[in-house]
Amino acid sequence: MVAYRTQSGKHRVTLDADDRGPAEYFHGRTAIRTMFRQFLAAAERSRRGTTFLVQGAPGAGKTALLDVLSRIPSTSTWMTVHINARALHDPAWMARELTLAAQGLNLAGSQDAGPVYTPDPSALAVKRVLLIPPPMDRGLLLILDEAQTMLIQPKGAPIPDTLNAIHNGGFGYPVVLLAGGLSNSKTAFATMGVSRFRGGNLVNLGRLSGESERAVIRDWLVLAGGARGDVDPWIDAISKETQGWPHHIVSYGSPAAQLLKLNGGTLPDQDWQAVLNFGRQRKREYYEERASEIALEDLALLGGAIRCFGKDRQWSHSQIVSVLEVARNADPLETKGIVETMLAKGILAGDMRTYHVPIPSMEDWLQERFAAAMQASPDVWRDIFESIKAALRPAAKGQFGFSGQAGG
Repeated sequence: MVAYRTQSGKHRVTLDADDRGPAEYFHGRTAIRTMFRQFLAAAERSRRGTTFLVQGAPGAGKTALLDVLSRIPSTSTWMTVHINARALHDPAWMARELTLAAQGLNLAGSQDAGPVYTPDPSALAVKRVLLIPPPMDRGLLLILDEAQTMLIQPKGAPIPDTLNAIHNGGFGYPVVLLAGGLSNSKTAFATMGVSRFRGGNLVNLGRLSGESERAVIRDWLVLAGGARGDVDPWIDAISKETQGWPHHIVSYGSPAAQLLKLNGGTLPDQDWQAVLNFGRQRKREYYEERASEIALEDLALLGGAIRCFGKDRQWSHSQIVSVLEVARNADPLETKGIVETMLAKGILAGDMRTYHVPIPSMEDWLQERFAAAMQASPDVWRDIFESIKAALRPAAKGQFGFSGQAGG
């Protein structure tokens, strides 16, 4: 949160940006929305369900996309229920969520809100709760955000039985799980016994297309801020900073809209610079928040590897381990824990075989961490940098892979 006095000096505004939730302005992802409509239609025809997973980097707009997808099915044919990972192993929790959803349908004018869901006290299994279909022959759409959190549920939690029953369509009516999470979410499902997704049911969400990004920025400037005149130069400047990542667009768009309103639809140079400064600060803060549980030394090591071999690279598991072990005599379990934390926080993305840093501006930020370490202890980090190069030397530049994600 930043307080800033406008150029006129008459107003003091607080610039803030929302990190999560439904998007104020949404454009793009058209192919994914079409795919999900077809997916629901197929579930209705077959009277079976399965899982639709959207995974991607922090700030890619997964939560906003889940919100948009959740509004596609008609309430006359589907009952939509937002759940968390606990509902997948706690029958009482799931029963409560389903009951509230059924009651909501009744409040909306349904003739029959259906039964109150109660867990089977003998079976104590969520999948037994789900055997009760929603009222009026509807399908059931379960929406799970932060799907990767399934990995940190209580030991022995019977999530795999529930997930497999949903994924394999074993309820006699359509039960669909729409899940969103970080790039390691597919690994989380595999850990729970769900390793295969049908074609089109797994989306690796990347940056917005250029057209969609510009449309969202334009909405912030014109609809929210009341901008007058030609806004294309501002859109050009913001898109160079945000590079298609929805979270960053909000970080620039929200303060721009506030200052535009204060200035009657224009942005004097001083206020425009304030927008840029705020957006850059929010990007840094966002990455710092996500990496708060990771040692600065480990972030600097990763930044050093990027400095060595460039951005948008993929590393093998052994290469990442070699980089993290350069500055310490690490226990293998310790290094494994560092990699897992980087995956859990979205600093790394990958499948336990290959890894990459998912966002270009995050790679820049990691290189800044390396530069700061080098400046603080130049002799030490100069030696570390040479060790990083030596550790990665067997893999020539051309042998590294490149990452690929679905835009929209």
